[in-house]
Amino acid sequence: MAQYVYMVRYGHEREINDLFSGVCDTRVIWGGDATINEIRKSPLKVRANEITFADRHSIAVIKADKYLSAENKNRIAQDFYNATYLNDQNACNSPKIIIWQGKDTDSAREIFWQNLQEIVDREYNLQAVQAVDKLVQFDLLAMNKKTVLKKSTNNKIFRAEIFSIDADLRNYFGNSGFFLEYVAQDLTEILPICDSRCQTLSYFGYDIDALKDFVKINRPRGIDRIVPFSRTLDFGLNWDGYDLIYSMSRIIAD
Repeated sequence: MAQYVYMVRYGHEREINDLFSGVCDTRVIWGGDATINEIRKSPLKVRANEITFADRHSIAVIKADKYLSAENKNRIAQDFYNATYLNDQNACNSPKIIIWQGKDTDSAREIFWQNLQEIVDREYNLQAVQAVDKLVQFDLLAMNKKTVLKKSTNNKIFRAEIFSIDADLRNYFGNSGFFLEYVAQDLTEILPICDSRCQTLSYFGYDIDALKDFVKINRPRGIDRIVPFSRTLDFGLNWDGYDLIYSMSRIIAD
């Protein structure tokens, strides 16, 4: 494939953006809202198409009773760690908010975070600037939303329990182990943050068909993927709601 692939690195130079945009048939912009807006200043050919990957957020849902009865709690914690800490929660598919359902959410949360804490303490290196950023993010959240801080043994896991969900909540998402938690009586309570910015719904303890039905019935603008924790970071040719091969292909009708 080497003869078909060219990789070019350059600075923020409009002239180069103009050059490449002017010759391409499909332009893919992967870099968030600011990058998309900047590169879109460079025009495309009139028959060219474009695929953009904007800023997104993701959600995790956990059934408390299923978690408490699970035998592989360490594996669940490792899968969740991989989905969040390996990229400092900077990936669009890393969950920012954890939704709990069930009868004994208090016990489930205590065990879940304790298991995760053991992995984090062993494997994660928290930088000073990350710790400060999380404190600042919580202060902003607390000033604008009813919330309570759930203490962990150190700042490597920063939990903020919230008591209502609205679309504005995404403005207070953090990273590097900054988690919002919410206990839901019904899954429809998460719909305000399932807008077009919501990409992945990762889960544990739910029946996949029930989650698919939830999406079909409520028809949120977002949720492009529904996957278990172990597959949160998997990448596929269907991404952000695009069929990438189809979107980059020209089809000759007969």
